Amino acid sequence: MTEQKLWTRSFVIITVENFLIAMNFIVLVAVVAKFATAEFGASTTLAGFAAGIFILGAVFTRPVCGKWIYRIGQKRMLRRARAGCYCWPP
Repeated sequence: MTEQKLWTRSFVIITVENFLIAMNFIVLVAVVAKFATAEFGASTTLAGFAAGIFILGAVFTRPVCGKWIYRIGQKRMLRRARAGCYCWPP
């Protein structure tokens, strides 16, 4: 049996990518709470509730989106998402 190296280039890239995605998610939660208090004058309790709803929404929609991406295909789904971003009013 041959030994495989753990610290390959692919492993490092995937690890860094997952770390950045996790950091993005953590920062978004903090921004949602800050935005709710600053822009809407919400209390800290209500801002925490908004951040919690954001987390629950992300957790429950990711498996659904994963199934869509698998069924439709990555490139077609990316094109649809990009088209949706262009059509969505700012």
